[in-house]
Amino acid sequence: ATLLRGLNFVQVPTTLLAQVDSSVGGKVGINHAMGKNLIGSFYQPNAVIIDTDFLSTLPKKEMLCGMAEVIKYGLILDYEFAKDISNNFSGILKLNDTEQTIKLIKRCVELKAEVVAKDEQESGLRRILNFGHTFGHPVETILPRGTVTHGEAVAFGMRAAIRLSELLELLSPVQSEEALNLVKKINLPDSIRELSVSDIMDAMSSDKKVKEGENHFVLLDKIGSAVIRSGIEKPLIEESILFAQESI
Repeated sequence: ATLLRGLNFVQVPTTLLAQVDSSVGGKVGINHAMGKNLIGSFYQPNAVIIDTDFLSTLPKKEMLCGMAEVIKYGLILDYEFAKDISNNFSGILKLNDTEQTIKLIKRCVELKAEVVAKDEQESGLRRILNFGHTFGHPVETILPRGTVTHGEAVAFGMRAAIRLSELLELLSPVQSEEALNLVKKINLPDSIRELSVSDIMDAMSSDKKVKEGENHFVLLDKIGSAVIRSGIEKPLIEESILFAQESI
């Protein structure tokens, strides 16, 4: 996007995370010491070529990393997809069925592309794709590089966001439990539980999603439907973080 004012390029994603999420949408960014993806632009590739054979080379930890983003799409956009993920989780991880894998990736790409087509530069609707990231990015910023994967951080963030959705009475206790059971299929490292809530809150204040001094949280009003809320009382945010840590 910057070199020679933009180069032609083709994305060939080799991880599940890249195939279902980061290769779609045109975001190109780099991390900074102050936080995740603070330097970047929007620049669409000429093409994205996805070959599922690459997935057989991945360790389970990397597959789980990608599954966090897969789960995200189900929770914010497609309840039936979320149920399919839950019912077939083990088989998906083992790559037992090539057609199932292709169908899964295709659905994620469709869901993200539909959102991006309506809001390419994240001025409105596209912000729902940050579900789990407002709580998750601070964890990635605080912990030493390599301690936690992006997917693990997002899975932690989704636990906190689901809890906050319930505390704000947006999401019913029954659906909150169902959503949490799905997200808990992503195991999290103890290092996240050992972080202080205050450190996470401080890092959250530097996140790129802060607008006019306030964090904007992507929450659920039902499984398959997301809303964005700001102006949330600090104790509720802290309680949600603590809940997510205690659930590890």
